[in-house]
Order: sequence, then structure tokens, then C-alpha cells
Amino acid sequence: MAQVICNVVDCKHRSKRKLKNYKKQNGSPCYGCKLEVILVSDIFDPDGEIEAVAGKENMMICNNYESE
Repeated sequence: MAQVICNVVDCKHRSKRKLKNYKKQNGSPCYGCKLEVILVSDIFDPDGEIEAVAGKENMMICNNYESE
């Protein structure tokens, strides 16, 4: 089973406990996702404007996101 790390601060599926084995490059803690199955898809960007600003590596979004 894969470990999913969530970077969305206000998602209600994000774990409240810090992950012990993982930290970000700047030293801040990582948090996991409480869901067993997640769906990640591409962001709809027909003109390529978001990709130009955010970069190719930031073009995915979790379909299960729900704000608290």
C-alpha cells in the first residue's frame, strides 16, 4: 500500500498527525491522507496558461478534496 502525502492544508481528509518518516525539504512536517483510495487527475488547462505559471510538476489535483 502506498503512503499518500497531502499538501492541502484545509482538506478534511488530511490526517491531523504528522508523519514520522517524512519531512519536506524545508524541514516542515508532512501529513498523510485518511482515505484508502484516492483519484488524482490532470487540471483542465486548454490554453496552457496554468502550466506556464505553475509548472508541469504541479498540474495534478486530488478529486476527493473537500474543505473543512
